[in-house]
Amino acid sequence: MLETEAVVAVLFGDIRGFTAYTAHAGDRQALRLARRFTELVSAEVGARGGRIVKTYGDGVMTEFPDAASAALGAADMQCALRTHNRSHPDQNLSAGIGITWGEAIRTADDLFGHNVNLAKRVSDVAKGGQILVSSAAATELRERETVRLRELPRLGLRGLGDESLFEVVWRQERIRCCSDDDRIELILTEDDTLAIEFGKEIETQLGEARKRIEAEAVNSSWLGRKITQFVARRLETTIPRMIERTLERRGIGLEHPLDSVSMHWDGDALAVDVAGHRTLRIDRERLDTEQIEGFLGALRDAQQRAAGSD
Repeated sequence: MLETEAVVAVLFGDIRGFTAYTAHAGDRQALRLARRFTELVSAEVGARGGRIVKTYGDGVMTEFPDAASAALGAADMQCALRTHNRSHPDQNLSAGIGITWGEAIRTADDLFGHNVNLAKRVSDVAKGGQILVSSAAATELRERETVRLRELPRLGLRGLGDESLFEVVWRQERIRCCSDDDRIELILTEDDTLAIEFGKEIETQLGEARKRIEAEAVNSSWLGRKITQFVARRLETTIPRMIERTLERRGIGLEHPLDSVSMHWDGDALAVDVAGHRTLRIDRERLDTEQIEGFLGALRDAQQRAAGSD
């Protein structure tokens, strides 16, 4: 097997809410959705000079010759998914994307190395509809002034420690606000939609909890270990599915026209109502009140302008 070293941009992208969709729609429909996702992103990858290295169920791994091509390709992917969702409301697709830039080992049909592992971990913490890049990729992008970047607080990546990450701002935005734990983000776009993005790190935390439980069970009896292992497996598989189902019903990672949106304070929580979805409530203590008031004002102004133009 021929192995060569290369400096490349590695991109991972995967569908959010796929486990819940599979449980709800069935394996065959989920397979069709995954294939549709691959078709959509493949076209954008090829147009930017990249290639699909491999697919893995609900996601893709790709490589690009440089960070700029990867970032622009990722933005094209999100735009393609956005267009698809607007014309296929019954088959919505939301993806989190992670990009790194640096050395990797290339074989005939795969890539290996730290930057590959890092790209996967970065994609894991990306919210649905979000594009995150490593610090090395961000440096390359700044030098070329290709895309707009937003610096994020350092994030812990499973098995890799804390990393400095940056977000590619691919939509034209009016204003955004985020919960203090960075798990929920609301974005008001220039074309009058509300994007709701949810983080995925709860799954990482559950995986770490499972490992701790199993480690503590090593000195237990045979029966105790079996019971503990069963509980740990249920913790990591059942709870994420429950969370995914709930978020899917609320419109995870999707955009909504402003005439279907209502936001207001309801006691100690911000209530986000979207037609056809359950109310999303965000505790006041998790929000910057001043930031939210600014967001609510911008939302009201945008809704009034949209209503006046009808």
